[in-house]
Amino acid sequence: MQKRYEDAERIRQELERRSDDRELLDRKELLEKEISELKRKAGIWRRKARTSKRRT
Repeated sequence: MQKRYEDAERIRQELERRSDDRELLDRKELLEKEISELKRKAGIWRRKARTSKRRT
């Protein structure tokens, strides 16, 4: 009985760790998307700043 409990507990912990890993991966992907979007916007702002400097 003790062995079965220990096995079940070990499996539960492994599944919990995997779900944590999945959450971290999801969060990482969201952050990477946000970073790429911010980089894209920064590039647009830089180009706009350059063109406005040329006009003055």
